[in-house]
Amino acid sequence: MHTDKRPEHVNVLIVEDNSSVRNSLKGFLKLLGLTCHSVSSAEEAFQATENNEYNIVITDYMLPGINGLNLLDALATSTPGTKVILLTGYSNAKIRVRAMQAGAWACLSKPIEPDELEQTLRGVFQTNACSLYHEA
Repeated sequence: MHTDKRPEHVNVLIVEDNSSVRNSLKGFLKLLGLTCHSVSSAEEAFQATENNEYNIVITDYMLPGINGLNLLDALATSTPGTKVILLTGYSNAKIRVRAMQAGAWACLSKPIEPDELEQTLRGVFQTNACSLYHEA
């Protein structure tokens, strides 16, 4: 008997100040069947996580005010079960190392390749990192 693990009731928060990138990500994630909410700053992300529970947060590194690494640090304390994927347009290895040390699930380069993002999300699902599954 073949079973296929599929996400069920996955809530994703997108934190991206560029509206074109934010809307593209939101559209892509909805195509994957994920429930998405998006905000344009870390401050808005803090408000969103106070009022809602998210399985996954996808955040840009360079945000106005508080950057993505600082948001990652705060989420690790306030919502430790949330998996964070950091997006960066910088090829700086220090940012990637720092993100992984802070507990990021992944650090992806911009421009985002849809296949890479989908594979990263599948990695979250397959490791059973959050209760996202049902057996089909």
